[in-house]
Amino acid sequence: MEDALKRYETERKERVKQLVLKARKRNDTIYNKEPDLTKQWYEQLKQEDEADVTNAIAKIILGGPLH
Repeated sequence: MEDALKRYETERKERVKQLVLKARKRNDTIYNKEPDLTKQWYEQLKQEDEADVTNAIAKIILGGPLH
């Protein structure tokens, strides 16, 4: 049990680190740090298929350490 918890903790920490770094980068795009990139991202978002957005969210959720 102890080994399983240590492996879970290690995997969870790495995943959280990657998600936070990705979120910080996305934050710069969403909140106009570079206005041209922000505009481009919002234009692209208008064209996104709803299923693609849902699948992307599901991929993040299902990629967790409890796979």
